[in-house]
Amino acid sequence: MLLRRYDTTLQADGSRLYMPLDGIHRDAFAAFMYRISGDTGYQAPAVSPFRYITPSTMYYKEMCWLSSKGIATGWPDGTYRPLDNVNRDAMAAFMYRYNGSPAYQAPGSSPFSDVVTSQLFYKEMAWMQSQGLSTGWPDGTYRPVTAIARDAMAAFLYRMENPTK
Repeated sequence: MLLRRYDTTLQADGSRLYMPLDGIHRDAFAAFMYRISGDTGYQAPAVSPFRYITPSTMYYKEMCWLSSKGIATGWPDGTYRPLDNVNRDAMAAFMYRYNGSPAYQAPGSSPFSDVVTSQLFYKEMAWMQSQGLSTGWPDGTYRPVTAIARDAMAAFLYRMENPTK
């Protein structure tokens, strides 16, 4: 199950909201990726690979798993910044690494009007497009430094697990 009770917002009447247009925090992103992996045997280390993250931090196991697989390395200062939103460019890099960093030659011309070939994570964003995981926006943009919304993340994960290409 990708969605858990604490991935939604509890309302006063007891109902829950999914909040599809809210950004995905880095800790929740780790949880989504861990759940979709099916790696139920993973044991988190007693000592965190990240500063300020402890075994009692929500999604500790999932963030450690992401690190152990080389999907996310955190920031140069040793932090993970779990409550920061994941931008669309970084999400593409995480998805690319999750899929084993497949051999892929990015095109010499960007598939998106707002992404240049010299941009950080260009290869990964182009890979997302080449795999049919992301088509970008109707205006031809990818919007790489925009936080990934929950509804879009659900679509990307669905497409990754149910490829059409």
